[in-house]
Amino acid sequence: MKSQPTIATAHARPFVRLLLSPKVWMPAFVIAGVLAFGFRWATSREPIDRPEPGGAAADAAPVDSGERSDLPHPQVEVVRPRVGEMGSSTTQPAWVEAFHYANLFAKVSGYLATQKVDIGSAVKVGQPLATIDAPEVVQAADQASAELEQAQAQLKLNISAVDTAKADVTAARANVVEQEADLKRAAAFFDFHKIKYSRIRDLYKQKSIDERAVDEERQERDSAEAAFNVAEAAIRTAQADLGAKQALEQQAQANLADSKAKVQVASAVLAKAKVYVSYLTITSPYNGVVTNRNYHIGDFIRASEEGGQKPLLTVAETDLMRIVVKMPEEYVPLTQPHNPAVFKLDFTDHVYRGTIARIANSLDRTDKTMRTEIDIPNPHNELRDGMYGYATIDLSKSLKGLSIPSRCLLNNGDSTFSVFVVHDGRLRRTKVKVASDSGSHAEISSGLQPDDRVVLHPSDGLQDGQTVKAVDVTDGNANPSAAKK
Repeated sequence: MKSQPTIATAHARPFVRLLLSPKVWMPAFVIAGVLAFGFRWATSREPIDRPEPGGAAADAAPVDSGERSDLPHPQVEVVRPRVGEMGSSTTQPAWVEAFHYANLFAKVSGYLATQKVDIGSAVKVGQPLATIDAPEVVQAADQASAELEQAQAQLKLNISAVDTAKADVTAARANVVEQEADLKRAAAFFDFHKIKYSRIRDLYKQKSIDERAVDEERQERDSAEAAFNVAEAAIRTAQADLGAKQALEQQAQANLADSKAKVQVASAVLAKAKVYVSYLTITSPYNGVVTNRNYHIGDFIRASEEGGQKPLLTVAETDLMRIVVKMPEEYVPLTQPHNPAVFKLDFTDHVYRGTIARIANSLDRTDKTMRTEIDIPNPHNELRDGMYGYATIDLSKSLKGLSIPSRCLLNNGDSTFSVFVVHDGRLRRTKVKVASDSGSHAEISSGLQPDDRVVLHPSDGLQDGQTVKAVDVTDGNANPSAAKK
């Protein structure tokens, strides 16, 4: 028994019959043929130099990854690094210090008698500023003066004593000479009588003369001998007297030397006392201004060596001021004496020009900065100790570093920089270390060689390893445009 058709099959059969009808599929066949003919005609219009599939050109390796060989190479401008021509300046915080300042302490204790200046008073070198009342210091100076006069008077007496002793020695020495002459005469007279006595005695033995003549000559001989003995004793006495006089002269010389030493001691004591008297007057050590005072008239001033902690006055020199700059470590090698500098205060447009006067030549271990000082004249007292501002210092040119235009630098995003260097017609991205950057030129401490060709203004489209056409230019004729195609 045949099954009954469903609603779906009842509708499907007429649709199938419609598709199989020539009225439907004949127009579709014609449309398909037209589309195929149009595609064939379009493909026949491609360039005749297009490589055939499977040909030699298809087997060749590509020129570069991401780069088509049929496109022209981009053109880039390149510069060569300069050696030792990098010069720049830096602006750093700075402050003003008085070129000299002195805390004036009291050397002696006493009461403040006078004080002719106050805070802000202009002072000159040697100008009396204050006086201290200390009577005992003055009395000690007077006593030292009297002792010196006494020592000098004693010195005069000892000088006279030495002169007298010298005269006595001279007289004693003359007496010795005289006694020696008398001794010679007595000796000669004694010898004569001895010879004469011997002859007379011989004559007496020969019965030529009387015995009385022998006795008389014996008496003469004995007298001559006695005179000789007296002369010997006299010379011994004269020599002893000479020795005594010489001893007195030596004593007088010793007394003279002692008195001279006492005069020197007394003079030193008096000089010291006068110095302490001079300490009673406080004077200014240089031209400047009084910046601090701690006492008033009638106050007791204790000497610093006796525990005085506060200065009586403070004086600062203002004719010449120091501008102090703490130079960062990276600028230290380029900071040298005589480099030009400009100082400007925050609240005025006026600038003060000078040069670096001195550098510490050593870095502070706490903040790695070097103290640098600029001397600036201050004839109108416009700069005050403690003022703050900014100092712009012209740095010395590097003698070894290479410099390139700042436009060559590429920021790597991690505080480091790179440049594009052209080698054998290809770009090579090279990491460099920047020592300083003035905005127009950068000093490169490592990463480049003097003969490198650096891309002047790299565009975003340049890639590492890309083939380019390099055009050498200088800073003066460099085209500010980007890399050209």
